[in-house]
Amino acid sequence: MHYEGYETSSAQKRLYLIHDLLGPNIIYNMPSIRIIKGALEPERLYRAWCRLTERHESLRTSFIQKDGEVLQLVHESIDVSIPYRERSDQSTDKLVNEFIRPFNLNEAPLWRAELVPLVDGEILFLFDIHHIIADAVTINIIFEELMALYQGQELAPLEFQYVDYTIWQNDQLSDIHIQKQGEFWLNQFTEDVPLLSLPTDEKGLRSDYSGGIVSYSIEANTAHSLRALCLQHNVTLYMVLLAAYSILLSKYAGQEDLVIGTPVAGRTHSEFEGIVGMFVNTLALRQKPQRTKRFSDFLEEVADRTFAAFEHQDYPFDMLVEQVNPERISGRNPLFDACFVLENVPQPVVQATEVTFSPYTFEHKIAKFDITLYAYEMQEGIGLELEYRKALFTEESSRRMLRHFARIVEIIGEQPDIRIEDIDMVTEEERTVLLHTFNQTHSKNAYEKNSHGVTIHRLFEQQVIRTPDHPAVRWKEKQLTYDELNERANQLARVLRQKGVQAEDVVGILATPALEMIVGILAILKAGAAYLPIDPLYPDERIQYLLQDSQAKICLLPTASTRRFPGVDMLLLTDPSLYTGEPRNLEDSNQAHNVMYIIYTSGSTGQPKGVMIEHQSFARLVLEPGPLAITQEDRILQTCSLAFDVSVFELWGTLLSGATLYLIEKEELLSADILGKRMAQYGITMAWFTAPLLNQLIDEKPSIFTGLRLIMTGGDALSPQHMKLLRAAQPDLTIVNAYGPSENTIFTSFHTIQEDYDHNVPIGKPVANTQVYILSASNQLQPIGVPGELCIGGEGLARGYLAREELTAAKFVSHPWLPEERMYRSGDCARWLADGTLEFLGRMDHQVKIRGFRIETGEIEARLAHIEGIQEAVVLVRQHSDGIKYLCAYFVSDVEMSQAEVRLELATYLPDYMIPACLIRLPRLPLNVNGKVDRNALPEPDLEALRENEYVPPCNELEQELVRIWSMVLPTNLPTDRIGVTDNFFTLGGSSLKATKLVSLVLRELGIDLPLTKLFTFPTIRQLASALQGKERSVFPARADTLVLLKPGTAQDKHLFFIHDGSLDVSCYMELVNGLTATWNYWGIKMDASILAENKTAGMKEAAHRYVNQLKSIQKTGPYYVAGWSMGGTLAFEITRQLEEQEERVELLAILDTLPPLKYGKEDHWDHHIQELERMEETFDLPLWKRAFPASVLPLLPEFNELGRSELLERFKSVNHWVKMQHVYQPDRAVKAPVCLFISEHTWELGYKGWELYCKGEMFTHKVPGDHFSIVKGAQAVSVGLVLNTFLR
Repeated sequence: MHYEGYETSSAQKRLYLIHDLLGPNIIYNMPSIRIIKGALEPERLYRAWCRLTERHESLRTSFIQKDGEVLQLVHESIDVSIPYRERSDQSTDKLVNEFIRPFNLNEAPLWRAELVPLVDGEILFLFDIHHIIADAVTINIIFEELMALYQGQELAPLEFQYVDYTIWQNDQLSDIHIQKQGEFWLNQFTEDVPLLSLPTDEKGLRSDYSGGIVSYSIEANTAHSLRALCLQHNVTLYMVLLAAYSILLSKYAGQEDLVIGTPVAGRTHSEFEGIVGMFVNTLALRQKPQRTKRFSDFLEEVADRTFAAFEHQDYPFDMLVEQVNPERISGRNPLFDACFVLENVPQPVVQATEVTFSPYTFEHKIAKFDITLYAYEMQEGIGLELEYRKALFTEESSRRMLRHFARIVEIIGEQPDIRIEDIDMVTEEERTVLLHTFNQTHSKNAYEKNSHGVTIHRLFEQQVIRTPDHPAVRWKEKQLTYDELNERANQLARVLRQKGVQAEDVVGILATPALEMIVGILAILKAGAAYLPIDPLYPDERIQYLLQDSQAKICLLPTASTRRFPGVDMLLLTDPSLYTGEPRNLEDSNQAHNVMYIIYTSGSTGQPKGVMIEHQSFARLVLEPGPLAITQEDRILQTCSLAFDVSVFELWGTLLSGATLYLIEKEELLSADILGKRMAQYGITMAWFTAPLLNQLIDEKPSIFTGLRLIMTGGDALSPQHMKLLRAAQPDLTIVNAYGPSENTIFTSFHTIQEDYDHNVPIGKPVANTQVYILSASNQLQPIGVPGELCIGGEGLARGYLAREELTAAKFVSHPWLPEERMYRSGDCARWLADGTLEFLGRMDHQVKIRGFRIETGEIEARLAHIEGIQEAVVLVRQHSDGIKYLCAYFVSDVEMSQAEVRLELATYLPDYMIPACLIRLPRLPLNVNGKVDRNALPEPDLEALRENEYVPPCNELEQELVRIWSMVLPTNLPTDRIGVTDNFFTLGGSSLKATKLVSLVLRELGIDLPLTKLFTFPTIRQLASALQGKERSVFPARADTLVLLKPGTAQDKHLFFIHDGSLDVSCYMELVNGLTATWNYWGIKMDASILAENKTAGMKEAAHRYVNQLKSIQKTGPYYVAGWSMGGTLAFEITRQLEEQEERVELLAILDTLPPLKYGKEDHWDHHIQELERMEETFDLPLWKRAFPASVLPLLPEFNELGRSELLERFKSVNHWVKMQHVYQPDRAVKAPVCLFISEHTWELGYKGWELYCKGEMFTHKVPGDHFSIVKGAQAVSVGLVLNTFLR
């Protein structure tokens, strides 16, 4: 029987579409390998196989897509081939791996088999079949029937074939029974689908399905306990293991709502039991392992859910996905990423009279899901295998996960009524590592040996004896030696004592850069008090609060000021009368256990809280600084505000080491040029920069760090990309990532950066005499690799919070393992890595870091609530697409309030870094079922939310022109008279694509070159007008609109041309050009629409001809430098070929992840999408159509979601045409230019072979981590840029 174009089952349709989307792959191959022992007759086996293919139509089936439908073709006959290869001495695993290769689903058969004689006389039977026509039961059917046919047995004829099943299944979909099942499943997902957030090792891309397997065995005693548990609760072993697996995932991910996938055979009717085909269905089992539940209660829940799920197993998983329509994320499966399978029947040994077919175990290196747990019932214990994606997990972390699962199983077998939160999955061996090995930090430092009980100022006085005439501190042209600083501080300290200052008192000091500031701090300590540094930029109200809360009666002013605060004696440190007393050292009035300084940090109650640090706590750091050791020859730049605790280390790390401290104006820090000059002028060797400031300086001018031997950084998570750039620019520079809350005296851990990172930069290992523990919400040790709260013990802990006993008791708790000591709960989220270093992952609560300052959003919320008219407020941290974090406030108000009004109120009480960048007024705050604010439901800031309510009109001719030009590019629903000069281009609806249009319009309308990078730096009209004011007219005014200056250079005769990608735009190159040398001019050539308008059949050669003329309008003669990514690589190649044809020299052709000509294979392109759009009625639900559109091709369609039907149709036709032209492009001849070929890891196998046929010059090939789209972004763009810079320089 022959079925022409027959409908497919739901599962087949999904597998076909996945295969079509991903291209050739082996993800759904099902290899089954056998070792044949005995006298096999190959011809007899061949005849048996022929009869088997005649018997089962699935073995003769292929698939096609027609008019948008996936159809199966059952062929009447096929050519059966079982090659018998020559004897091989290759390893069996190598033979297997070479045998497994992609199938073409359009060609039958979708299986293959081979026989390979081995050296020991056995025969290797290689068999592989695609999942679209088979499942696990199919494999057993094939081998059992093959042996029967081999022995000449007659098999009962089949009553049904797989196509009968597809008819039955598709008919069932309209049946009321199946519809009821659908309702059951949809009810499981009425709430949002939880995304499983397992902590990964992040080694690659999710779209890489390479897998590995680790195994473990549960002992017989534990297995016996589990079976007893099953009898006690009337459940199956499957349910017990599923419950345990849910707990494992919950503890790893920190989630109490998750979904686990599990396959079911799908052969629910006896008629289909002996048929070859794909019957498997998948069940998405939602579990809620809340930590307060007892395991036995949770097990009952799992059992109920599982029974119900299996009763409704006929509803196709693919239909459920379609109905739920979860957000699609590249590389992730819909609904779940973790799977569980219990198998109690191993693959049988199949035996004929003369031969046996024994299963051969090998590692099929594919993982369809992030992790899949396989459990096998054995006669004694239980076998476990964990299949994992190598892109996400290492073998070591996977083995650890399996051990943790076994530990959970062991505990629930012994204590079935235990609470889930009390199940401790850490093994004893791992506990020793976490408590002791990772915390071997005890050190008999100089403080313990020689200076026990000595205060910091006494240590300074010892240093004065060693280096009396060495410069201690310099400010501009002035300096103080160690001896001079000591004497002046002694004189001032006597004045303070005369005013009644004593131990445990607090003296404030306004932290204005000046020599007197250093004198004042030292004098406060010598007088016996603690110093309270205050940023002079704080509003008066905040300063008043700090002075009152700390009960400071005196405040020192390093420079003249009119500021006065009630009840506080203000001393001007430039007053000569303060320095007339005795210059000798004072007698002690304080000890090492007294408070040395107080730093105020943001507080959740609406008021900041004072952290009290004692002398002895700071001494543990400064006398054992690890990688931050300072020598007498060092010159330290004081970059931190004194209100930031790192300033304490800058100051005293320098002065207790005999080095020199250099003060600097805050404004000078913000200019790379000025800062670079100052550091060179002073001969700076060490400096601290907060992570955001360091990133900015690296972007502007990494050369300013030449001469430094060490940079300390931190205050926020480091940018791996910027660290990579800095290491490349300054290979001899030591970079230390320093982490620590103020409550543990500045630094808790250090990490010297000695390699490049793609993701998080570690925060290192604990400093001397400090212990770190990562704890769960239930106060249990978290295993290696699992996130939790970072808690700290040791000698660096603060005394507590000033006058906040309850808060101190809540944060400084009794040490769980050393009861006589304390432990600080930081609220930071972190995890241990396998090498004993720590990785910082953010905040556990709503405390955040902005620009290096730690902020409790609750303080801002409380201050907002104090503003008249505001009833309630919530503050979140949002993140721009460039990674920069900002504060966004949502408030409910019964009166109209502008952002400017609210900001003005906040500025009275809060420093500028605590004022939200975005303020959004809502009628009410969204609440969850518990009546709490649902932060996830707060709207993302949109165009109107980010704009000022007040319209600021243009005030000069240039601003008016820019408003007019912006109106030509921005969304049409935005009136011209609402484009204010302080509005942000990107928050008004601008995009990268619109930015390139704007650049072209500025050139055309004003004759001025606006580099694309400038628009990202100056996104408002006022900023842009200021940047363009007085700018000379373009040197190339007559160039085409499609030529965009991406980034200008300092040399007029050096040009690198980037050719547009498949989106027909050039904004994709922005991250790449940002990292390229500043000497060159970087141009982008966009698609010229007039090419197609003039010639409907124009291809790559015609486009390249036009682009050659355009680039010659910039650079008349060679040598030329040309580059292109994706389609741009093909065009760049043809441009090079045509230039060489004109006898021009091309010095560099850079091709980024472009396949060689004629290597694209068969493509259906976008014809069917165009047809759908053309047939679409105006009333059709376009947003619905867009949601179903394949996410993989959206990068080719900038502004996809904003475009209407007619605009989409025009864009589709244009992109579709050029993609087709690229696929049929064939060069006339090879090029001679040097070629730099960058191929992503993901397309390496396809992309790197073949170009050598077309490139006869020198060729440099580079393999870049990541995929096709990531190669021009982030760390990959940096890597490509570093290589290109070697050519450009």
